[in-house]
Amino acid sequence: MNGSSDGLGEDFDNDISSLTTFSWIKLTHKDAPISKIGDRIISYQLEKLDFEININEKKHFYWMSSSAFKYTLEKYPELKERYHYCGPGNTYNEIYSILGNDKNLFVELSYDSWKKKNKNIKWQIFYSKMLF
Repeated sequence: MNGSSDGLGEDFDNDISSLTTFSWIKLTHKDAPISKIGDRIISYQLEKLDFEININEKKHFYWMSSSAFKYTLEKYPELKERYHYCGPGNTYNEIYSILGNDKNLFVELSYDSWKKKNKNIKWQIFYSKMLF
């Protein structure tokens, strides 16, 4: 198993096939969007957690999955107008397709690097990993 391309996105300029000659198989969940890696093994299922946040106080969000974004958007449609950050690849592509533009969508390679980069800004952050 190799996770070295994790965080770079499957659409990274250097095609993932350059890392090995073996066929790629993606471990993912049953509702995952179709990706560049055609072969996949469904290894888990997402379960929605009930949550409440004061959306009016939050302007910046880092997403680790488009599923968490979609679920949160169902509960809080006004979320669409906020600032969103995520890694490149499927998460970015899916959120972009929902927002319809990239005026408030930005790529950051990881939550930790995004947080460190913006440590002096007093943002209220909703960490999407909490949803699932």
